[in-house]
Amino acid sequence: MSRKQYPTLKDIERLLSSLKNVNAEQAAKSQLETAVWLWFHQDNQEVPYDPVAIHTLASAVQGVLYRVAVDTGQQPSRLAQRMSAGDKSGAILRRAQNFYKHRTYSGKSKQRRSVADIPDMTEMMLADNVATFSRLFAHTSPLLELFLLRYSWSYPASKVQLKTLEAELSKRISIEGVRRLGHTRFYEALIGIAVEIAKTVRIHSGNPPE
Repeated sequence: MSRKQYPTLKDIERLLSSLKNVNAEQAAKSQLETAVWLWFHQDNQEVPYDPVAIHTLASAVQGVLYRVAVDTGQQPSRLAQRMSAGDKSGAILRRAQNFYKHRTYSGKSKQRRSVADIPDMTEMMLADNVATFSRLFAHTSPLLELFLLRYSWSYPASKVQLKTLEAELSKRISIEGVRRLGHTRFYEALIGIAVEIAKTVRIHSGNPPE
């Protein structure tokens, strides 16, 4: 008795029927929002916190946005340019993303057993991606801007500013109160308000971190 061949023609037709075209903007936005959502829920025990997945998503988004900028005659972010550079510093900055994808970061056959995970670097990449996405596509989302606001409060030296969103929030809540909240409680307290603000006000006013 011969075993059924897989995939059959019907299987292939079923797979093809689910086909959807995804453009660069959609690919960048969906991966970026997924990474940011995971980042916000890192202290929620019901949601698996995976810094490797967040960093890998951030790296993928950076690659998409870099290509969009080049193809449309715009400037990639400074961070993306640094990380894509062919020199030693660029290779060091890419170590984590290369290890997570290829289990090595040296470009040689020698396998590495581990790589340094730097959460602050991942957060910088996310913030840079959020600002770059808004600049390239001229729009954003409440989730992305909420992350950028939290980043600007955590790293004031980054000079990221969201004056409009912060001003609108201050009309509704105590800013000092929410500054002290953890990631998940911050998200839960503000995401609904940010969505309502976005319906009437263009909330983006940030600059990419340098």
